[in-house]
Amino acid sequence: MNRWLAAALAFVLLALGTPRDGWACSCFAAGPPCQNFFEVDAVFTGTVQSISSPQDGDGRGMVRVEFEGVVGQREVQGPHLSITTHSQSTACGYRFTPGQPYVVYARRTATGDLEVSACSRTRPLTEAADDLRFFQRGTRSAGAFVSGTIVHWERDAQTGAPLEVGPLGDALVTVHGLAGLVDTRTDRRGGYRIAGLAPGRYEITVSPPPEFSTRYLNRAVELRDPRACAVSDFEVQYDGRIRGSLRTPSGAPAAGVRVDAVAIENAGADGNVFALHTQADADGRFEFSEVSPGRYLVAVHLIRKIEQGDDIYPTTFYPGTDDAMRAVTVQVGRGTHQDLQSMTLPPARLTRAFTGTVMFEDGRPVAGAFVSLWDGAASWRQVGVGIKTESDGRFSFTVHEGFSYSASASYTDPDDPQHRQRRRVVPFVVSGETAPLTIVLPSER
Repeated sequence: MNRWLAAALAFVLLALGTPRDGWACSCFAAGPPCQNFFEVDAVFTGTVQSISSPQDGDGRGMVRVEFEGVVGQREVQGPHLSITTHSQSTACGYRFTPGQPYVVYARRTATGDLEVSACSRTRPLTEAADDLRFFQRGTRSAGAFVSGTIVHWERDAQTGAPLEVGPLGDALVTVHGLAGLVDTRTDRRGGYRIAGLAPGRYEITVSPPPEFSTRYLNRAVELRDPRACAVSDFEVQYDGRIRGSLRTPSGAPAAGVRVDAVAIENAGADGNVFALHTQADADGRFEFSEVSPGRYLVAVHLIRKIEQGDDIYPTTFYPGTDDAMRAVTVQVGRGTHQDLQSMTLPPARLTRAFTGTVMFEDGRPVAGAFVSLWDGAASWRQVGVGIKTESDGRFSFTVHEGFSYSASASYTDPDDPQHRQRRRVVPFVVSGETAPLTIVLPSER
């Protein structure tokens, strides 16, 4: 899956939720016959004669599909053939219909069976005109070729959702391999094609205009036959950058500090706002790359994350204020680079050893209870790695002064046949006077 399609899927799942039974088979685009034909172990046409039930399968949810009238196109002989596929479409099983003819692209398993996936180019014969034309060409070929499309995508600065800007024309595409170096330029629809290539391994490189990032623009393909093709699509993005450096109050580099950048529209917004993240290096320097055009606020520790014991600084906006309204807006254009002045941070938050005990209502300590820490202002955000209580019900965390937390304790009695969970959440704020916390769980199941 390309990086922008993956980003789009992640965004949709984040927005809609991901119930366990909602997962389904997800595939790449199948590609043309000249590519798929040489990527599988067998290709044939035939009519489905019968399909076994899942109970008659091999115990892995597989069914066996019997074909008659088979015409082999690659590595197949004889008029009858059987393949396997998963019985569930959610597991990428292909749904065949008895009595219907198909063109089938199959891979051979370790046991020697031919297996078909819904992600293959397999399809009803009535939808296989391109495949049949390719089969009819036989060994006739003017040489293998590579082709594809280059599309410009950006990320919405406020939501993080991927946005298609459009095709990228006049980009240089270079193919390096047996024939040496061959290049072309994309047309106004972002398409390219380099033909007349001999079978072999090739490197495809896209060189976009200088305002674009060059990451992910190099790919290896293999052409296994004079009739083969390889379709390689690419996505490009503006290479906007924000660079700066951080210093501690003493003037030393603030190494390892997390830096966030948010769209100015998200300043002060509640909830799970989209942000860019990076980390200062050993010299206190940080850089955001591939920043889409927009107006941003840059801040240290703007969004709370899991606290691993490193120095945690109060939220500080560039150029050095705790007030978002007084922060300097950083404007990023189409691939422009913004170099910020060095920012000195306030003193780090003081760390405290936070202890507590989990017990039942009758005073018995709870051994093996699971305790985790959550953001007191955003109860859905976890900020402390979960731990289990000791035999006396005690637990300990390192926390940071001035933060609000919620401690969540849960316990499932191993002797409870219904596996019911007892849970309690207790909020607290860390200060020099924070006392040990007692979390009381219901005694009854």
